[in-house]
Amino acid sequence: MRKITLFLLFLLSLGAVNGLVIAEVNYSFYFTGELVNNNPYPVFIGLPYKIDFEEKSLSVPKSALEVDISKANSSLLYTYYEANFNGIKGIWLYPYSSKKIIIYSEPIVKQVSVSDNLTEYSIIGPVVYNKIDVINLHDIFKNLRYRNVEIKNFKMYVSGYIKKENTETLSIIFPIPVMFNRYSQFFKIKPDLDIWTTYDKWYYHQIKNVERLEEIKSDDPLIPESNIDNPLIPKGMLIQSSYYMQKIPTIYYTTSSDEPLEFSYVMYK
Repeated sequence: MRKITLFLLFLLSLGAVNGLVIAEVNYSFYFTGELVNNNPYPVFIGLPYKIDFEEKSLSVPKSALEVDISKANSSLLYTYYEANFNGIKGIWLYPYSSKKIIIYSEPIVKQVSVSDNLTEYSIIGPVVYNKIDVINLHDIFKNLRYRNVEIKNFKMYVSGYIKKENTETLSIIFPIPVMFNRYSQFFKIKPDLDIWTTYDKWYYHQIKNVERLEEIKSDDPLIPESNIDNPLIPKGMLIQSSYYMQKIPTIYYTTSSDEPLEFSYVMYK
């Protein structure tokens, strides 16, 4: 079985780092699934030379440090092909048969940076990693659905690490960096610690804190008036209601260690 390279478009345009790099995120992934030919005749599935993935942005708290997430390397996707038909690389599917495909990535490196030039005294909260790469299988395989070829049993395995850079202590809210659109199941593997939540739970927790503060009279001498304006209130809803309502698994942790925090998970579509 031979290998074909798929260009990972959202990683080919490398961004310049602005400010101080405080964390590096390094991860790779692969996903597998089945293509099922429901036709009474064989079909040849041509494999694309590029796949478009979409980067989604999440809302962040008002007073969070302004974060710049830049791509530190270019990365490619690979898949295997078995044949060449009319000059196109791909695979044959016989009548009423199925075949498993595997697509995997090279290591992807992203840097999280903040501006370290404050112009006034500020309360510094956690950094929010607010970029998610979304894989939409229906977009990738949309032409097959109209030709009676079914896609099913897709799963993705992701592994990587977060490492602090140029700071004594790192406090970060870290939604998973890559996910299926409207996934069906999620299983965390690493870290096996009680530092997992979902982004919507974290979001609602901030809203509840604000509501409790608003119930306190602003003239209470024990509560400074400025605290009524809770800095953790998000600026707005997440990018789309579908992503907001979808529970995005999220790691939250604070560390002073130079050792990277490893993470890994499996996601099903």
